[in-house]
Amino acid sequence: MKNKIKFPLYYFFISMALAPVLTTSCSKDDDNDSDSKVAAPTLSNASELMATSFKASWSKVDLADSYLIEVSTKADFSTSVTGYNKKSVTTNSTTISGLEGETKYYFRVYAKDGGDVSKASAAKDATTTKLIAGPVLKDATDIQNTSFKIEWSAITGADKYLVEVSTKSDFSSTVAGFNKKEVSELSAAVSGLTTKTKYYVRVYTKKGTDVSKPSPVKEITTS
Repeated sequence: MKNKIKFPLYYFFISMALAPVLTTSCSKDDDNDSDSKVAAPTLSNASELMATSFKASWSKVDLADSYLIEVSTKADFSTSVTGYNKKSVTTNSTTISGLEGETKYYFRVYAKDGGDVSKASAAKDATTTKLIAGPVLKDATDIQNTSFKIEWSAITGADKYLVEVSTKSDFSSTVAGFNKKEVSELSAAVSGLTTKTKYYVRVYTKKGTDVSKPSPVKEITTS
């Protein structure tokens, strides 16, 4: 009988330690599943640039039933403009509003099919235009028991003016018919008022969808 070769026990543990170890890993895109079947949209340059808005458009994506639009003042989208943190849109364009004048914004879009969301499109940027100036109110004229007339300066480029009248200095409520009433002229007759009552008046300039900051307030007391 041949002699059996015996190995010390420590050889067993050394061989186990040297045995190859198999590992697996997986990664996922920070925003979306890399296995998404939906293609990312292609953004066009912003259009219809205004002081407080612009229009974003993108290519139609097969399979997509909606799109998610993200808007930020940060190039890395670390914060989002209110209302535009992946806002859902069913068409392939939308007007982004409620913005600040002379400000650069970044925007990008995702395509969505049910629960499947694409990677983000390449981002675009758009800088809003300068906000149109507000008018300057003149002193009221033709002050009566229940009415008075107001006038204001012309603003170049204005389409219309918005007149606001209130018995509250903070304009928390407004006189009926004068909650930013649209006026094409440079004056307005304010009627239907109460005698011996103090009213506060201010006017805005409107150009397209842009509305200026309000004029300085005038106080008028009916006779």
